Amino acid sequence: MSEEHKQLLQRLMEEVFNGGNYDVADQLVAPDFLNHEASEGPRGPEGFKATARWLRGAFPDLHTVLHEIVAEGDLVVGRITVSGTHRGEFMGAQPTGRRFSVQHLHMYRVADGKVAEHWACRDDVAQLAQLGLMPPAVPGPGGERRSRPAAPSVTS
Repeated sequence: MSEEHKQLLQRLMEEVFNGGNYDVADQLVAPDFLNHEASEGPRGPEGFKATARWLRGAFPDLHTVLHEIVAEGDLVVGRITVSGTHRGEFMGAQPTGRRFSVQHLHMYRVADGKVAEHWACRDDVAQLAQLGLMPPAVPGPGGERRSRPAAPSVTS
């Protein structure tokens, strides 16, 4: 089952997030799919598609790169680089035209050959800082974190 679970994650990343082929979620996502990282919203394939559409709407060139995939039992985990250019509204912020590239860890539970649950560890702070939507945190003299002003937004 490990290889099938790895292929499932590869297809989700490549076809849905990179390719924008949302209908693939109907084949790969369980009817009761639960995304533990999303706020209230639809479950199942429609919830998965809503997340992908939201991200690709904000970042039309959204791209994921799977560096490693580990599968054990009914779980599959991927270390992923996610990147894109802010061209649409994102979390209430108007497009900045800036690019971001951050590391994520995504874990899915697979049931009956489909993803049933999702958890993630994302670097949202770095993403928002790269987009110019919050000041980046920098280490202070004693190692504590402090904020510095964000660089001016550049649009292209």
